[in-house]
Amino acid sequence: MYYDQNLTWKQHINELIIRCNRDLTLLKNIKGLKWGADQDTLLIIYRALIRSKIDYGCQLYATANITLLKELDKIQTQALKICTSSRKHTSKEEMQILTGESPLSLRREELTLRYAARLSIHQANHPTRMTINKCNIPFSRKLVPRPPSGKIVHILCKEMEIDKLQAETITFPDKTPWKNKVVKINTTALNFGSKEINPHEMRSKIQQILEENYKDYTKIYTDGSKATSPYKTSAAVVIPDLKIKTGSRLPDLCSVYTTEFWAILEALKIIADNKIHKAIIISDSLSVLKSLETGQSKGRENFLKKSKTRN
Repeated sequence: MYYDQNLTWKQHINELIIRCNRDLTLLKNIKGLKWGADQDTLLIIYRALIRSKIDYGCQLYATANITLLKELDKIQTQALKICTSSRKHTSKEEMQILTGESPLSLRREELTLRYAARLSIHQANHPTRMTINKCNIPFSRKLVPRPPSGKIVHILCKEMEIDKLQAETITFPDKTPWKNKVVKINTTALNFGSKEINPHEMRSKIQQILEENYKDYTKIYTDGSKATSPYKTSAAVVIPDLKIKTGSRLPDLCSVYTTEFWAILEALKIIADNKIHKAIIISDSLSVLKSLETGQSKGRENFLKKSKTRN
C-alpha cells in the first residue's frame, strides 16, 4: 500500500487502478462471443485477480475522497460488463444483481466490520483494537471531511444497531470426525415405483424389508408436513415399540425439506436420550436422506452438524 503524508490514498488508488486495468485486459482476452470462458469462469477470475486487489486494505483507504472511490466503482462496472456480456448502457445495479456482487461501498463496510469483529478475540492491548476504541469520540466534518477508519466502525455499529462486535469462536467436536458412525441409507423401496403399485402393496413390501433386514431394530417413523393455507409447518416422530409420539410446531414458511430434516433430528435425540443401540429411522424424504448420506446440504448445514453430533 502507498501511504502519503495526509493519508489521501490518492497514489495508492491510482496505482490500484493501473494494476486492475491490466487484469481487465486479461479478462477481455480470454472471452469471446463464440469462444472463450463462460460467465462463471470469468467471475472467478474477476474475484481472484481484480476484487482481491480492491479488497486489500480497503478498511484503511475507505477514508479516501468519494471521487477517488468512484474510480474503483468504474473498474468493477467494466469487469462485470465483460463477465456478463452486457450492453454498453446496462446499469451497474443490474449487473450486480445478475452476478450477485455487492457494491464496493457495501463490501468495504462489510470487510471493515469483519476485521473489527476478528480483533475482539485479541487481547485488549492489541494496537489496532486500542486505536479503534480511542476513535469512539465526536469528530467535526469541517476539520475532517471523512471520519477515520476507527470511527467508521463505531458509526456502522450505531447505524446497524450492533451493541458489540464479537467474532464467533471455533468450537471443536468432542470426538474426531473419522470416528463418527457411517450413516447407512437403504433406498430399496425406490425400486418398487410409485405409480405402478398401490399404497397397500407398497406398505406390505416395506414391512417385508423391515422384517427381513431390521427385525431386531427399533422402528422410528418420521414425517414433516406443510400446509398450503395458512402456511404452517410441523414435524412428527412415532415409535410404536416404545409407545412414543412427539410433534413439533415449526416456524411458518419452512420448507418441506426443513420439516423432514427436523423430524429426523428429533428422532436422533430420542435415540440418544433413551440409549437405543439398534434403531432404524423410516422417512419418505429422499432429499434429506441423500444429504445425510453425502454429508452435503445447500440450505441446512447447521442441521447436518447437529446430526453428526447426535450420531
